[in-house]
Amino acid sequence: MFKYILIFFILITSTYSSQKQNYLLEYYKKNEVYNKDTTKLYKQFLNAYTISAKEYKSNISKYWEDVLITSNHIFVQYSNNFKQRSIINYKKSTITIEVISKDSKLAQIDIVKRYKDLFKLTNKQSFRNELILRNTYRNINIIYDTPINNDLLIGEFIDVKYKESLIQKASLEEYKENIYKQYKYFSSTYKLPKDFKDKNENKYINIIKKYAKLSKIPYKIYYSMIKIKTSFNPYAITDDARFSLMLVDSKIKGLKAYYKLYKDYRILDASYLYNIDNNLLIASTYFSILYYDEFKNIKNTKSRLYLCIISYEIGIKKTLALFKNIEDINALNSSMVYKRILKKTKNRKLRIYFSKVTRLML
Repeated sequence: MFKYILIFFILITSTYSSQKQNYLLEYYKKNEVYNKDTTKLYKQFLNAYTISAKEYKSNISKYWEDVLITSNHIFVQYSNNFKQRSIINYKKSTITIEVISKDSKLAQIDIVKRYKDLFKLTNKQSFRNELILRNTYRNINIIYDTPINNDLLIGEFIDVKYKESLIQKASLEEYKENIYKQYKYFSSTYKLPKDFKDKNENKYINIIKKYAKLSKIPYKIYYSMIKIKTSFNPYAITDDARFSLMLVDSKIKGLKAYYKLYKDYRILDASYLYNIDNNLLIASTYFSILYYDEFKNIKNTKSRLYLCIISYEIGIKKTLALFKNIEDINALNSSMVYKRILKKTKNRKLRIYFSKVTRLML
């Protein structure tokens, strides 16, 4: 199947390559002049985000031994006093409630309430309740202007029987206390239904296919990247402010893709990138830039895809540095390019990520 996709790629690539990519020349030419304000705003946003994250982690550490925050595969939300937290692990397909309380009976009440609230939690509420982002926006006086849908975060993928059964179990469970500092904390974890992962993934399949078609990149590439990168966690976030399914940032991917689309510069803040349409539009546009423009002189189509996948993570310059030059890449077959990338990529997590994505996409 992949063989035929590659043949199709070769045909459309020749058409794309013959067209002059003026927007890239314009981008690099104008970047220094017109991008100053955007870069300045991005630095302000990243600085405010970094400060907010540091304060956030400091507040968590006052009460919790493990400083757990939302990341690639995990969604975490705390109460305003940091004494309760809800955790969705998209990779392991589990939900966890942890609370600090005086005794087991009071903890049981709090845990049951948080389970109920988690099943009713919407995307809009998830965004507005995120303390790091709330403080980030306040510190730089930016009002998020991109609408976030009001769909349930996980509640729509779980049937009523499961919810009622879990609530009943949580209401009857006897919780053992653990001690950290002077605090007693209690924990409850349940496995989500077997079909949760499939239902969560299926919500995004059509939109992934939409942008795969628009960017003329095989759908399986984007699907594999999201599956390994974030486990379809719509609120994924990293320490360096990359957001949602495809972990898009404003600095490189965002600026270049946005300029190609709109011939303008804009900081792509969290509200913009948590909008799934925007996230996939920007990510797919950037990937198409890599494939059809930056690496258009790579003759082997499969090799070019490998380069795009790793470049999406480490950048174009670092990717090319894995080889002597373009001629060196073209002298290798795709298997040799694959092995070179694995051998020369120093970061172990990146090697594992690259290996998993390329296996899944075939």
